[in-house]
Amino acid sequence: MFVGITNTPQSYAWGSTSAIAEILGRAPSGGPEAELWLGDHPLSPSVVTEPALVGGHRTLDRFIAADPARALGANRRSDTLPFLLKVLAANEPLSIQAHPSIEQAQEGFARENASGVALDAPHRLYKDERAKPELTHALSETFEVLAGFREVAETRLMLNELQAIATAMGPEDAGPIRDLCALVDDDRASALKNIVAFALGDRRRRIAR
Repeated sequence: MFVGITNTPQSYAWGSTSAIAEILGRAPSGGPEAELWLGDHPLSPSVVTEPALVGGHRTLDRFIAADPARALGANRRSDTLPFLLKVLAANEPLSIQAHPSIEQAQEGFARENASGVALDAPHRLYKDERAKPELTHALSETFEVLAGFREVAETRLMLNELQAIATAMGPEDAGPIRDLCALVDDDRASALKNIVAFALGDRRRRIAR
């Protein structure tokens, strides 16, 4: 059985104002539309286009919860959809993301629930208890994904070059680069942690080794 679904795009500031509208074949909303979620995630479950086909349930999560065997099959491993499909339309670079393992996600989700942190709170880190492995398929020629970190040895060489350039430009320009170079020591693990902390703006302290 085919069940048609749709959803309202997430209006994150970095989103395109036209790409998702073009995919859906409708007029742009006038604001940024960054992500179209297609799944049963509780924060934005997909809307069923023909509820009468699934017992009158208007959202995908309610249909699955009411009849998981029919929705997901007899051989399912859980009673929720095991993935979330997102159509991303980025007009600006996205933020750096770190995705947890299943153990980290379950522990963090339970901890924030116990602390009373609302699911939609801006400082909430764990929106659910699922792991976050990702598979990206580019629909356009200009979409680029960067994953992981370069080797620390390569970063050292780049910083040495930047320090030489900054020194030639003047002491005010050399200061920040010199501070960053001081964080790159012989310990690869601590060097990488310190560089990331510096890049994210935490220059007042070094991450504990």
